[in-house]
Amino acid sequence: MTPQPLPVPFPLIHVHSVRAGCWLLNYTPTGAGLVAFDGTMRVEAHHAGRTASGDLCQRPIIFVPPHPPFPSVPVLLPGPRPANGIPILSRGRYRYYLRITQILEILTLGTAASWALRDVALHPARTHG
Repeated sequence: MTPQPLPVPFPLIHVHSVRAGCWLLNYTPTGAGLVAFDGTMRVEAHHAGRTASGDLCQRPIIFVPPHPPFPSVPVLLPGPRPANGIPILSRGRYRYYLRITQILEILTLGTAASWALRDVALHPARTHG
């Protein structure tokens, strides 16, 4: 009797959920040019599910000095790297508070991990003084 190959199993179905804790966020609005935001999202688990909120700070831009005949060039700096530890974001660059009203738990095939937020409200930072 010749051994038969094992049938290919159906892809595994995984449920991915947002674990409680603090998450690093990077947000770049579509078509906004040299604008990007970095921040944190706090997720709390409790008897009714999960709640989340966060903050966004505008990423700095530097201007490369001019080299005649070329003018100075704006450059968007890179965002924080998780490998460097917990980022300390500048209060002076604080722009938005995130009020997250629904967290979608995602079913995926295979080992892909993703999750989505729904109904995220951006509340502009208030300036005092």
